[in-house]
Amino acid sequence: MSAAPALDGVWLDEIRAAHEGRHPREIIRWGLETFARERRVVLTSLQAEGVAIADMAIEIDRDVRIITIDTGRLPEETLTYLDTLRRRWDRGIEVAMPDPEELQPFVAANGVNPFYASVDMRLRCCELRKVRPLQRALADVDCWFAGLRREHSAERSEVELVEIDEEHGGILKVNPLAGWSTEDVRDYLRRHRLPQHPLYAAGYTSIGCAPCTRPVRPGEDERAGRWWWEQDVAKECGIHGRVIPVLVSEGAA
Repeated sequence: MSAAPALDGVWLDEIRAAHEGRHPREIIRWGLETFARERRVVLTSLQAEGVAIADMAIEIDRDVRIITIDTGRLPEETLTYLDTLRRRWDRGIEVAMPDPEELQPFVAANGVNPFYASVDMRLRCCELRKVRPLQRALADVDCWFAGLRREHSAERSEVELVEIDEEHGGILKVNPLAGWSTEDVRDYLRRHRLPQHPLYAAGYTSIGCAPCTRPVRPGEDERAGRWWWEQDVAKECGIHGRVIPVLVSEGAA
Protein backbone atom coordinates (compact mmCIF):
# COMPACT_ATOMS: atom_id res chain seq x y z
CA MET A 1 0.00 0.00 0.00
CA SER A 2 1.49 3.36 -1.04
CA ALA A 3 1.48 6.46 1.14
CA ALA A 4 -1.73 8.47 1.35
CA PRO A 5 -2.06 10.85 -1.63
CA ALA A 6 -1.54 14.58 -1.23
CA LEU A 7 -4.96 16.22 -1.18
CA ASP A 8 -5.50 19.25 -3.40
CA GLY A 9 -8.29 20.79 -5.44
CA VAL A 10 -7.15 19.48 -8.82
CA TRP A 11 -6.85 15.93 -7.51
CA LEU A 12 -10.29 16.15 -5.89
CA ASP A 13 -11.86 17.40 -9.12
CA GLU A 14 -10.37 14.48 -11.01
CA ILE A 15 -11.75 11.96 -8.52
CA ARG A 16 -15.19 13.59 -8.59
CA ALA A 17 -15.29 13.64 -12.38
CA ALA A 18 -14.25 10.00 -12.57
CA HIS A 19 -16.91 8.76 -10.15
CA GLU A 20 -19.89 11.15 -10.29
CA GLY A 21 -22.94 9.23 -11.52
CA ARG A 22 -21.33 5.82 -11.08
CA HIS A 23 -22.48 3.25 -8.55
CA PRO A 24 -21.35 4.16 -5.01
CA ARG A 25 -19.52 0.83 -4.83
CA GLU A 26 -16.93 2.21 -7.25
CA ILE A 27 -15.95 5.22 -5.12
CA ILE A 28 -15.91 2.96 -2.06
CA ARG A 29 -13.61 0.53 -3.85
CA TRP A 30 -11.36 3.41 -4.91
CA GLY A 31 -11.13 4.69 -1.32
CA LEU A 32 -10.41 1.27 0.13
CA GLU A 33 -7.70 0.60 -2.44
CA THR A 34 -6.13 4.05 -2.11
CA PHE A 35 -5.74 4.17 1.68
CA ALA A 36 -4.18 1.62 4.02
CA ARG A 37 -6.67 -0.59 5.89
CA GLU A 38 -5.85 0.80 9.33
CA ARG A 39 -6.04 4.38 7.99
CA ARG A 40 -9.61 4.41 6.62
CA VAL A 41 -12.95 3.81 8.33
CA VAL A 42 -16.67 3.62 7.59
CA LEU A 43 -18.73 5.66 10.03
CA THR A 44 -22.35 4.64 10.46
CA SER A 45 -25.09 5.89 12.78
CA LEU A 46 -26.89 2.63 11.88
CA GLN A 47 -29.29 4.40 9.55
CA ALA A 48 -29.97 3.07 6.07
CA GLU A 49 -27.22 5.09 4.35
CA GLY A 50 -24.40 4.00 6.63
CA VAL A 51 -25.57 0.39 6.60
CA ALA A 52 -25.58 0.36 2.79
CA ILE A 53 -22.06 1.83 2.66
CA ALA A 54 -20.76 -0.62 5.25
CA ASP A 55 -22.28 -3.53 3.37
CA MET A 56 -20.64 -2.48 0.10
CA ALA A 57 -17.32 -1.96 1.87
CA ILE A 58 -17.46 -5.40 3.52
CA GLU A 59 -18.02 -6.99 0.10
CA ILE A 60 -14.75 -5.41 -1.02
CA ASP A 61 -12.74 -5.77 2.18
CA ARG A 62 -14.09 -8.20 4.74
CA ASP A 63 -12.01 -6.61 7.52
CA VAL A 64 -12.73 -2.94 6.80
CA ARG A 65 -13.02 -0.87 9.98
CA ILE A 66 -16.62 0.08 10.81
CA ILE A 67 -17.33 2.53 13.61
CA THR A 68 -20.53 3.72 15.23
CA ILE A 69 -21.00 6.21 18.07
CA ASP A 70 -22.98 5.26 21.16
CA THR A 71 -23.91 8.61 22.72
CA GLY A 72 -25.38 7.01 25.83
CA ARG A 73 -28.85 8.26 24.84
CA LEU A 74 -29.62 6.05 21.86
CA PRO A 75 -33.03 4.35 21.51
CA GLU A 76 -33.09 0.74 22.66
CA GLU A 77 -34.11 -0.16 19.10
CA THR A 78 -30.78 1.20 17.82
CA LEU A 79 -28.75 -0.86 20.28
CA THR A 80 -30.70 -3.98 19.37
CA TYR A 81 -30.20 -3.22 15.67
CA LEU A 82 -26.44 -2.96 16.24
CA ASP A 83 -26.43 -6.57 17.45
CA THR A 84 -28.61 -7.55 14.49
CA LEU A 85 -26.02 -6.15 12.08
CA ARG A 86 -23.15 -7.85 13.89
CA ARG A 87 -24.92 -11.17 13.38
CA ARG A 88 -25.84 -10.35 9.77
CA TRP A 89 -22.25 -9.55 8.82
CA ASP A 90 -20.74 -12.08 11.25
CA ARG A 91 -18.11 -9.59 12.38
CA GLY A 92 -17.44 -6.88 14.93
CA ILE A 93 -18.31 -3.18 14.80
CA GLU A 94 -16.23 -0.66 16.74
CA VAL A 95 -18.14 1.56 19.17
CA ALA A 96 -16.92 5.06 20.07
CA MET A 97 -18.32 6.55 23.28
CA PRO A 98 -18.20 9.86 25.15
CA ASP A 99 -15.46 10.44 27.71
CA PRO A 100 -17.11 10.15 31.17
CA GLU A 101 -14.68 12.70 32.60
CA GLU A 102 -15.99 15.25 30.07
CA LEU A 103 -19.64 14.25 30.24
CA GLN A 104 -20.21 13.89 33.98
CA PRO A 105 -19.49 17.51 34.94
CA PHE A 106 -21.75 18.73 32.13
CA VAL A 107 -24.65 16.55 33.27
CA ALA A 108 -24.08 17.45 36.93
CA ALA A 109 -24.23 21.17 36.13
CA ASN A 110 -27.02 21.13 33.54
CA GLY A 111 -29.14 18.01 34.09
CA VAL A 112 -29.80 15.02 31.87
CA ASN A 113 -31.90 16.88 29.26
CA PRO A 114 -30.32 20.34 28.92
CA PHE A 115 -30.74 20.37 25.14
CA TYR A 116 -34.37 21.50 25.41
CA ALA A 117 -33.28 24.78 27.05
CA SER A 118 -31.43 26.33 24.11
CA VAL A 119 -29.68 25.62 20.82
CA ASP A 120 -26.35 26.39 22.44
CA MET A 121 -26.96 23.83 25.19
CA ARG A 122 -28.02 21.24 22.63
CA LEU A 123 -24.87 21.80 20.60
CA ARG A 124 -22.75 21.48 23.73
CA CYS A 125 -24.42 18.14 24.44
CA CYS A 126 -23.83 16.99 20.85
CA GLU A 127 -20.21 18.13 21.13
CA LEU A 128 -19.58 15.87 24.13
CA ARG A 129 -21.65 12.89 23.03
CA LYS A 130 -20.95 12.84 19.28
CA VAL A 131 -18.37 15.29 17.99
CA ARG A 132 -15.53 14.55 20.40
CA PRO A 133 -15.91 10.76 20.20
CA LEU A 134 -15.70 11.08 16.41
CA GLN A 135 -12.64 13.31 16.67
CA ARG A 136 -10.89 10.65 18.72
CA ALA A 137 -11.97 7.90 16.30
CA LEU A 138 -10.61 9.83 13.31
CA ALA A 139 -7.37 10.93 14.94
CA ASP A 140 -5.38 8.11 13.33
CA VAL A 141 -7.03 7.84 9.90
CA ASP A 142 -6.58 9.46 6.49
CA CYS A 143 -10.01 8.74 4.98
CA TRP A 144 -13.53 8.18 6.26
CA PHE A 145 -16.81 7.25 4.57
CA ALA A 146 -20.05 9.00 5.58
CA GLY A 147 -23.70 8.64 4.59
CA LEU A 148 -24.50 12.23 3.55
CA ARG A 149 -26.93 12.68 0.66
CA ARG A 150 -27.83 15.85 -1.22
CA GLU A 151 -31.50 15.01 -0.91
CA HIS A 152 -31.37 14.97 2.91
CA SER A 153 -31.86 18.71 3.42
CA ALA A 154 -31.08 22.18 2.09
CA GLU A 155 -27.90 22.23 4.19
CA ARG A 156 -26.67 19.08 2.45
CA SER A 157 -27.80 19.89 -1.09
CA GLU A 158 -24.28 20.76 -2.27
CA VAL A 159 -22.42 17.89 -0.61
CA GLU A 160 -19.51 16.62 -2.72
CA LEU A 161 -18.67 13.02 -3.50
CA VAL A 162 -15.22 13.57 -1.99
CA GLU A 163 -14.04 16.51 0.07
CA ILE A 164 -11.26 17.63 2.36
CA ASP A 165 -12.46 17.46 5.95
CA GLU A 166 -10.84 20.48 7.57
CA GLU A 167 -12.72 19.87 10.83
CA HIS A 168 -10.76 16.64 11.31
CA GLY A 169 -7.26 17.64 10.34
CA GLY A 170 -7.59 17.87 6.57
CA ILE A 171 -8.27 14.18 5.94
CA LEU A 172 -10.40 12.90 3.06
CA LYS A 173 -14.14 12.48 3.55
CA VAL A 174 -15.99 10.32 1.04
CA ASN A 175 -19.77 10.58 0.65
CA PRO A 176 -20.53 7.64 -1.67
CA LEU A 177 -24.31 8.14 -1.61
CA ALA A 178 -24.25 11.88 -2.30
CA GLY A 179 -26.31 11.50 -5.46
CA TRP A 180 -28.65 8.75 -4.28
CA SER A 181 -32.30 9.20 -3.35
CA THR A 182 -34.05 7.74 -0.32
CA GLU A 183 -35.58 5.08 -2.55
CA ASP A 184 -32.15 4.19 -3.99
CA VAL A 185 -30.88 3.49 -0.49
CA ARG A 186 -33.92 1.52 0.65
CA ASP A 187 -33.89 -0.45 -2.61
CA TYR A 188 -30.27 -1.44 -1.98
CA LEU A 189 -31.18 -2.76 1.47
CA ARG A 190 -34.14 -4.69 0.08
CA ARG A 191 -32.23 -6.22 -2.81
CA HIS A 192 -29.41 -7.32 -0.53
CA ARG A 193 -31.85 -8.53 2.13
CA LEU A 194 -30.36 -6.32 4.80
CA PRO A 195 -32.42 -5.73 7.94
CA GLN A 196 -33.58 -2.13 8.36
CA HIS A 197 -33.66 -0.09 11.53
CA PRO A 198 -36.98 -0.97 13.23
CA LEU A 199 -37.89 2.68 13.87
CA TYR A 200 -38.34 3.32 10.14
CA ALA A 201 -41.54 1.30 10.35
CA ALA A 202 -42.75 3.65 13.09
CA GLY A 203 -42.47 6.74 10.87
CA TYR A 204 -38.92 7.85 11.66
CA THR A 205 -36.83 8.97 8.69
CA SER A 206 -33.74 10.22 10.55
CA ILE A 207 -32.75 8.58 13.82
CA GLY A 208 -30.49 10.01 16.50
CA CYS A 209 -30.67 10.12 20.28
CA ALA A 210 -34.00 9.02 21.77
CA PRO A 211 -35.00 12.37 23.36
CA CYS A 212 -33.99 14.33 20.26
CA THR A 213 -35.80 12.37 17.55
CA ARG A 214 -39.44 11.91 16.60
CA PRO A 215 -41.33 10.48 13.59
CA VAL A 216 -41.87 12.94 10.74
CA ARG A 217 -45.27 14.27 9.74
CA PRO A 218 -46.70 14.22 6.20
CA GLY A 219 -45.00 16.84 4.04
CA GLU A 220 -41.98 17.32 6.32
CA ASP A 221 -38.45 16.75 5.07
CA GLU A 222 -36.41 13.76 6.16
CA ARG A 223 -34.59 15.53 8.99
CA ALA A 224 -37.59 17.41 10.42
CA GLY A 225 -37.80 14.90 13.26
CA ARG A 226 -34.38 15.89 14.60
CA TRP A 227 -34.41 18.58 17.34
CA TRP A 228 -37.92 19.50 16.19
CA TRP A 229 -38.36 22.14 18.91
CA GLU A 230 -35.58 24.31 17.46
CA GLN A 231 -36.01 27.16 14.98
CA ASP A 232 -33.52 28.95 12.72
CA VAL A 233 -30.71 26.43 13.06
CA ALA A 234 -29.44 23.69 10.77
CA LYS A 235 -30.60 20.21 11.71
CA GLU A 236 -27.03 19.09 12.33
CA CYS A 237 -25.08 17.97 15.39
CA GLY A 238 -21.61 19.18 14.36
CA ILE A 239 -20.20 15.88 13.13
CA HIS A 240 -20.36 17.13 9.53
CA GLY A 241 -19.14 20.65 10.20
CA ARG A 242 -19.59 23.44 12.69
CA VAL A 243 -23.20 24.50 13.31
CA ILE A 244 -23.83 28.22 13.83
CA PRO A 245 -27.27 29.16 15.20
CA VAL A 246 -29.10 31.98 13.48
CA LEU A 247 -29.79 34.49 16.24
CA VAL A 248 -32.88 36.68 15.96
CA SER A 249 -32.43 40.15 17.42
CA GLU A 250 -34.80 41.47 20.07
CA GLY A 251 -37.90 43.03 18.54
CA ALA A 252 -37.54 41.15 15.27
CA ALA A 253 -40.70 39.69 13.82
